[in-house]
Amino acid sequence: LMKLSAPEQRLLDFTREQFGEHISQFLLAGLGEEDEMQTWLFMVTFTNELGVHRCREIKVEADERPDIVTLLPRRREPLVILALLQLLIVDRKMSSASLSYELEEVLGLLGWEDSAKSRLTIDEAIERYADMSYYWTLSGEELEERNLSSYKGQSRIVSGYSRCIAEGERRSKSLSGMVEFGARFIEGLVGRTLFDLDWNNVRGKIF
Repeated sequence: LMKLSAPEQRLLDFTREQFGEHISQFLLAGLGEEDEMQTWLFMVTFTNELGVHRCREIKVEADERPDIVTLLPRRREPLVILALLQLLIVDRKMSSASLSYELEEVLGLLGWEDSAKSRLTIDEAIERYADMSYYWTLSGEELEERNLSSYKGQSRIVSGYSRCIAEGERRSKSLSGMVEFGARFIEGLVGRTLFDLDWNNVRGKIF
């Protein structure tokens, strides 16, 4: 397991307290992983309104782009999205789905030193989350219960971003930026209703 610093552990504690254990596992996917992945597949078990056990498939995919190979978050990159979510929900009181931030704020929450490597990790993490989508479908049992022939859903945690870069004496470096979170995703995250699921009724997850 990856060893976390005290500030990094506080971010995990915030996430679990704010969103619950099961949703937190989605947000932490990729943490400490070295493998380069383009798809994750989750099977989520839950109980419906009648107390019947059901299972739902949720797929996470990196966007296909002709110019570069896109990958899902890994290593310490998931910690970056946790820091940004804390800024959005706690510090900014979710005044909108757009978060303007200073790099020093993010570095402070992460407990990382201000270095070129740290800034690059933050920038690349935001790019990875902007290049990924969540997809989900209903099982045959759920379709039958709702009298539907098919159902597909899609959501993004980050829909856009920008950053300000200043030219220094030796190198350019990011100073601030803006992240446009997916409003529907954030609403589901805070209400624990992501992917059309009541996460208070989720019993487990298989990754």
